[in-house]
Amino acid sequence: MTYTCTDFTDSILGALNVDVPHEDSDSPSAQADLALAEIERLQKRDAQLSLLETPPASRLERVRLAAQLIRTARNHLRIADANNAADYVARALKSVEGAERHARGLETRTNPPARD
Repeated sequence: MTYTCTDFTDSILGALNVDVPHEDSDSPSAQADLALAEIERLQKRDAQLSLLETPPASRLERVRLAAQLIRTARNHLRIADANNAADYVARALKSVEGAERHARGLETRTNPPARD
C-alpha cells in the first residue's frame, strides 16, 4: 500500500477534526494553514489546562491564575452576548485585581529585590 501526500494531509486534517472549506479543497497551502491554526489552538489550550493541573507555588501565582480564569470567563460571556453576566464578572475581576496588587505588595515586602 502506498501513502500519498494527499492521504497524509487528509489523515492529519482528520486527526485534528479540521473541516476544509470547499474553496480550499485543492489548496495544500490553505489546508496546511488550517492544520497549523488548529495545532496552535490545541497547544494554547493545553498550556492553559496545565496551569490548572499544577498548583501555583505562591499566593501571588494563585491570585494571578484566578484573575486569568475570570478574564477568560468574562470574554466567553461577551462572545456569547451575555453582557449583564459579563458585567458582573468584570466587577469580580476588579476585586481580584485588587487582591493581585495586594499579593504583589506582600511578595515584594517579604522578598525585597536584590540590589546590585
